[in-house]
Amino acid sequence: MKIGALTLLLPLALVGSSVVSPIRLALADTSGSYNFISKVAIVEGHNLRIDVAGEFPADRAGNRDCNKSYAVSQHDLTNDLTRAQLQVALASFLSQRKVFIVTIGCQQGGNDDGYLLLDTIQLEQP
Repeated sequence: MKIGALTLLLPLALVGSSVVSPIRLALADTSGSYNFISKVAIVEGHNLRIDVAGEFPADRAGNRDCNKSYAVSQHDLTNDLTRAQLQVALASFLSQRKVFIVTIGCQQGGNDDGYLLLDTIQLEQP
């Protein structure tokens, strides 16, 4: 699929898959549909951060409030799942297409301490 100059090559095995990570802190997932991705950032530590039009839902993990400014990837950009999530996020950002996102609690430690952890992201048709 082409969107402007961006070509999406998403391995089907990665879309909708869930990777269990040692930083996973919550037992219950929080999910929601959003109009589009409004911000995409790669930060120190090479993690992906995304924000949505609107606001992520309230999520409590480990008896503390999560920072809802961004959802951060569980792995850095050397991970295939994170690169696939980046492609989906950019597709939504560029086309302002609706997305469905699942987060799994809060990141603990590092530069992204307290941010929501990104588990799943998928594009939706209107």
